[in-house]
Formats: sequence, C-alpha cells, structure tokens
Amino acid sequence: SSCSEQSGQMCFDSNRQCRVSGEVEECGPCLKGYIEFIDMSGSIDRTCTEIDGLQWEDFEAVYLSRYEEGSTDTGYYEVSPSERLELLVAASHFISHHNSLNQSSGYTLGLTPRSADGFEDYIHRSGYFFVNLTGTRAELPEYDA
Repeated sequence: SSCSEQSGQMCFDSNRQCRVSGEVEECGPCLKGYIEFIDMSGSIDRTCTEIDGLQWEDFEAVYLSRYEEGSTDTGYYEVSPSERLELLVAASHFISHHNSLNQSSGYTLGLTPRSADGFEDYIHRSGYFFVNLTGTRAELPEYDA
C-alpha cells in the first residue's frame, strides 16, 4: 500500500520518502540525492540536505574535525578540504542510493566521522605497515585465488 496524498506531500516537502508500516504512514529515509545531516541552525534535528550542496565546514563542525591539516602525527594524511569534500560527497551518494533502494530492510546507512576518510586513512587505521626488511622487491605479486 502507498501513502496518502497528504502524508506523501508532507514527506516530500521534508525531502524524505513516505512509507507505510501496518496502518501507520511515516516519513522515512531521505530521498535519493539527499543525506541526513544535523541541522546547523543550532538545533539537534536531522534534516535531509541536498548532497550537491554539502559544505566541508558543516561536516567538520558536526563531527569535530579529526582532520587537522598538515598533521600526520594524528594518523591522517594531508588531504585538502576540497579532496575531503569529494570523499564525503561520494560516500553520501552511496548512502543515499542504498537507502532509496532498501526501504524495507529495517536499517538505513548514514554519515559517520569516518565518512570523509580516504584509502590511505583506512590503511593507516587498520594497522597495515609495510617495511621491506628482506631486501626483496618492494611489491609482492597479488594472490589470485
């Protein structure tokens, strides 16, 4: 069954999907192209923000930036705010796509403080540290199972 016209419009106006659970109509995850984000007006409400309108400074403020520019001692590689924003937008599009396809899965994906991490951040955080101590070539052939 689908939402009533009134509920559907109310959800659409807040950039959310309308869904029916039993007899209850409710606004669910954000529409495709939008991501749930804390409202920067000072409240703790979450709003569906257009992904292409995301600002790095807003993400940084919400997640108390772990990305100190030029600080590799904190474990994060030097990546410009514009590159971090590209990573954040890519993650947001993935999240939005997943959430728009899986209304009945019982869970939704969302942003985290690690949403703007790159591959180098992941490698560093996972504890992988390659040191060639044997004098062999630096790259080992990939294992293909």
